[in-house]
Amino acid sequence: MTATMFARTDGCHRLVASYLSRLGRTALDLLAMLVDERCGRFAPQAPDRAAARSPG
Repeated sequence: MTATMFARTDGCHRLVASYLSRLGRTALDLLAMLVDERCGRFAPQAPDRAAARSPG
């Protein structure tokens, strides 16, 4: 199964690729937060300030 090719037009392929992409970004964000914390650079924000800075 590991060498099976999936068509780019397959709906399941798009769903799985999107999920794994978001999962990877989340994992990298958590890793960056861990590194910042260990280096003494971690400064959590209040939820209302974080929401004000996020686009959209």
